[in-house]
Amino acid sequence: MKLNVRWAKTDHIAIALSGGVDSSVLYHMLSTSYKDTYQSLTIFHVNHGVRVESKHEQEVLERLALKNGHVFLSIRLELDDFTQQKGRTARYQFFSAMMESHGIDYCLTAHHADDDVETILHELLSTRHLYGVGIKERHGKFLRPMLHLSKVKILDYAKTYGVLVLEDVSNERDDYTRNYIRHNVVPAIDVHPSLSTKALLQFKEDFSDMDSLVTETAKAFLKDKNAFNRDAFNELNKIVKLRVLSILFNDYIERAFIEECVSILERNTAQAELSKNDFKLVVSYDTFTVKKIDDEIIDEVRVISSPGKYKFNGYTIDVELVEEPITVRTRRVGDRILLPNLGTKKVNRIFIDKKIPNHLRDKMPIIVNSDGQIIAVGPIYNIIKSFNHLKFDIKLDIKE
Repeated sequence: MKLNVRWAKTDHIAIALSGGVDSSVLYHMLSTSYKDTYQSLTIFHVNHGVRVESKHEQEVLERLALKNGHVFLSIRLELDDFTQQKGRTARYQFFSAMMESHGIDYCLTAHHADDDVETILHELLSTRHLYGVGIKERHGKFLRPMLHLSKVKILDYAKTYGVLVLEDVSNERDDYTRNYIRHNVVPAIDVHPSLSTKALLQFKEDFSDMDSLVTETAKAFLKDKNAFNRDAFNELNKIVKLRVLSILFNDYIERAFIEECVSILERNTAQAELSKNDFKLVVSYDTFTVKKIDDEIIDEVRVISSPGKYKFNGYTIDVELVEEPITVRTRRVGDRILLPNLGTKKVNRIFIDKKIPNHLRDKMPIIVNSDGQIIAVGPIYNIIKSFNHLKFDIKLDIKE
């Protein structure tokens, strides 16, 4: 049985060791027949704090590591409402932190071909395949050197070499989706004469090639832009639309939410916002974008009494002349501006007529003189020509 070695003899590598048969076999191989393929080996272990046996298992693995002369780094998680996803996220955060602080080049995990099949099924049946299918042999600094090996071969190796195994009994429960697939779906495929799980691995390769084409098209649409044309977006193939939005949201987002975004962009809705996690879709007339939700407090009031350049909610107010203080603030209910020879006009009406996006309306600077009169609405209207003691210009720092 061979590992796919993707590290160098000069590398400091780590292994994520749980004590289960898969990681224990990988550790055994790294400690014996593959001990000359790296410079040093560190063990990562995560105690999820869910089972009473976890503490004992950690102690056993630490003694084994010390016996073999390997550094043992562990953590006990304290997670409220533990789920497999929360546990996975916490594990990889720990691995990444330890790799950075200890100068480790790669972290090896013991995922194998059967894991890959289960993952493909899980992603297809739960509509998560928008983000690719299956497990990658390499993802950044994480390597899966046993991804080509079957579970049967791993079990045979463990039996042949008497590998110490600490089995997690929770793997036998069906209340986790992955376990249900492992115990009920995969066996049903394997026993059927016309079905084969190997076909899923072939599908993974085919899908990867098609996915690359979709991603290239999506990235070409997104290239060098901050805002995107809705008509151009709606001319794209549906799967490309989904990929465009998944890239913009920069994280795993449920397909139902992505579909809702597509639906809004296809409708005649003038303006809309949809938020998910740390991002939001902002639809504004004939354009749209996805923004990271900004937690900073919006400036509401500022007094300017001397020339200079002032920042206000993403705008620059360049004041050349000011003989009396002016107030910069955000809009208020009932705001009106007096336009020469046109009478007064509601600021809100100006925003509508000029098709100003909602997210800019709340941030746009309204300039008020010492008499309480509005003399400018952002870069839209500036009536200071009526005043010989004021001169300023307002510009949006980032083009929308």
